[in-house]
Amino acid sequence: MSEKAQLQVVHECSAQGEYSLKACSVAVRVPNDLKDQDQDQDQDQDQDQDQDQDQDQVLILDIEQYEPRLLARYAAFSLVKPFMRHVLRLRPSVVHFDYLCTDTADLAKMVLALGIDIEIEVAPTEADLGPSPDDQRWHHSLLAACFTGQRESNESALSARPGYEAYAFSARNHNLLILWVERVFRFFHDRTSVLDLGCGTGVFLDQLTRQGINVSGVDDNPASVKYAQMQGLNATLQDGLSYLDEHPASFDAIHCSHLVEHLPFDQLQSCIEKIARALVPGGITVLVFPDPESIRSQLLGFWRDPDHVRFYHPDTLELLANAAGLDLEFNSQYHQPRSVVGFTPYPPEELPDVEGFYEVEGVSGGVAKILGSLQQRLDQQESWIRKLWDVNQTWAWADDAVLVFRRNC
Repeated sequence: MSEKAQLQVVHECSAQGEYSLKACSVAVRVPNDLKDQDQDQDQDQDQDQDQDQDQDQVLILDIEQYEPRLLARYAAFSLVKPFMRHVLRLRPSVVHFDYLCTDTADLAKMVLALGIDIEIEVAPTEADLGPSPDDQRWHHSLLAACFTGQRESNESALSARPGYEAYAFSARNHNLLILWVERVFRFFHDRTSVLDLGCGTGVFLDQLTRQGINVSGVDDNPASVKYAQMQGLNATLQDGLSYLDEHPASFDAIHCSHLVEHLPFDQLQSCIEKIARALVPGGITVLVFPDPESIRSQLLGFWRDPDHVRFYHPDTLELLANAAGLDLEFNSQYHQPRSVVGFTPYPPEELPDVEGFYEVEGVSGGVAKILGSLQQRLDQQESWIRKLWDVNQTWAWADDAVLVFRRNC
């Protein structure tokens, strides 16, 4: 697209700030006069005239739970995914918003994190923020950065080929990630200094911050860290391993979710050793990663992430952790019964046909024989179903493995 390419985000609803409003949508518009200026100049004149008559290109996106105030809530993925893919395709220099609500404020943060400027026709004020401390934390920095002249100049991250941030913002459902975080909450309730190693866009940081837990994060992706910081989170842009080197014996818990599968083996070994040194005695580390024994993870999820290197088995990580002085306290594989059931590729043998009722006239023994034959067939089919169900259980294993280690000395 031309450097002049822009997007315009317009709320299509009855009125701004109408709390009784139940539904709303945003229209993402690309004005005709800002479309690609590098189109072929030799196009047919009639085609040019038709293009001049076209209205703005419009992508209509529904807001599922419209909220005019700015609350501490992620935008629905059904809105985020098409919007961000539109942004990634057009690579605009600026995105215009007519005003911000809860969902479009989240879109604005993603746009800013990608290094794209935004303009808001009706700028929100402190009065537009939700009432909770988390609402204030989430949006105060956005207001300060965009509307008080404190924003740093943006150098578009999309002028070159998009990197991991394109996947992070257009293919990861933040609301779904909250459910993943909730699986490990119980390990951090009594912790006083938590590090999220590879914090990404800060979903784990945000959820623990809401619980009043002292948590910080580190990640090496600038867009992800910028997005987290705009939510008022303590996120640092730095290589995680070097960060661990600079903070020996500093944390009583380290959370490391979906990082190990991004590392080659030698880096993984170094990472586990550095985690051990960064923990205080009695500190724990919680590792969450794709379970290589999960068929669903193998077939449906793992290779969506462009930065994934390989699967690691929990046994491998336990060996590395043990060598680094960490003792295993929890392995999720032990808490979900699993067995591998063999089965043949050939169908079961057919049972003999049941003798028909009409071939036996009024003979009770014949009826008993038929009923017995039917029961035999039912029992055999039941055994086939149970066997098939046993095989099917391998699809029910959790996609992720969770390991908890403690440094006891």
